[in-house]
Amino acid sequence: MSAVTGNSSLRIEARNYTFQENVGFSLNWVALQCLKPMHYASELFIHSYFTPIRPGEFGNLSTETLEKVSRAFKFVFCVVSCPVAIMGLAVGYALDSLGDYLTQKNYMRLVGNGKEKKETPRSNFENIPPVDRFMTLNACMLWGGLPILFGGVRPARERIDQMAELILAQKSDVAIMQEMSFEAGLSLWDKLKDTYAQGFTRIGPMPGLALDSGLFIASKFPIVKEPVFHPLPSNKLIQRGVFYFETEHRAVFVTHLEAGDEPESVSMRKVQLEEIATIMKEVQKDSNKDCLLLGDLNIQMQDLAQGEYRTSGISGHFVNDSIPINITEETATCTSRLTAYAKGTEVEGDAFEHIDYALRLRTTFGSQLVVSQIPTYDLTQPGKALSDHKGLLVLA
Repeated sequence: MSAVTGNSSLRIEARNYTFQENVGFSLNWVALQCLKPMHYASELFIHSYFTPIRPGEFGNLSTETLEKVSRAFKFVFCVVSCPVAIMGLAVGYALDSLGDYLTQKNYMRLVGNGKEKKETPRSNFENIPPVDRFMTLNACMLWGGLPILFGGVRPARERIDQMAELILAQKSDVAIMQEMSFEAGLSLWDKLKDTYAQGFTRIGPMPGLALDSGLFIASKFPIVKEPVFHPLPSNKLIQRGVFYFETEHRAVFVTHLEAGDEPESVSMRKVQLEEIATIMKEVQKDSNKDCLLLGDLNIQMQDLAQGEYRTSGISGHFVNDSIPINITEETATCTSRLTAYAKGTEVEGDAFEHIDYALRLRTTFGSQLVVSQIPTYDLTQPGKALSDHKGLLVLA
């Protein structure tokens, strides 16, 4: 039995779910449809009133006059549609809450048409080159117009095809995303389902417009145990957490830690990372498997001897197989220049950061990871960027 979510080709894994749980997942999908007017209105409003007029660029019309007229019409549309969007938000929040109550699940599993693939076991004692491919990327695919404000990139719905092409081009066995909304996750899965055997979205669910963990996984490898989402403490209105699953030879942990440079955020990241390390050690002890941590940790890999990298506990708990000598435009995994471009402002703080990671638990037996970057933006064409983060391709 499979729950159909309005698209006959999109199936929620229901073989191990009860009727009540499937009703809950269906309510979550209906809730998403109710929230879409608010999502779309936010795109129009944020693009029209938080970005400068640039004829022919970043979604602007060809002339300044046409763009001004377009923005005026968008404003009228937002005002007229406001009651509908607010009603949809109220209904969507109620349906989401009811759906979550019925499912009692903190993630949604998706079924693909791709064939499952067998892993290649490796150890420090075997001279076997890494062949299993993992990809991780902060996709900046939040709902509505939020990607414009927080990444300087186009709304998610305009980048879905491009993102799917990037993932498929890497031929990754496991594709891992951060900042992937439920809506974007379902749309992306529809492009990936013929290649991957199973996926996970809406991880750490939050009702209405609240932000869930934003984690998304697509896997060719069989998942041999029920995955787990462990919520983490946070200072922000986002459901931070770590999602982990076991394949035949590995336990893979995925997270997106607290953002921000203020002392409270730095302290919170240390607490979050410590909690993740504790869980990973317990899983490693029970499973005797290689344990990997992939994701956006928001910890700058600069000034290793004095900065947050040293005090965060990364080097104590993990092995980092890819430390750049210097953080430059080429070695960085994230840039704030795109956000500055989108808003028409100056860059605040570091223009380039290295905050995305592929780590091995220090007590793990597996051999060295081979990590390379996946380009997603060209700063000479900022309006065409796929994300404000580069991806990491990890051979394990």
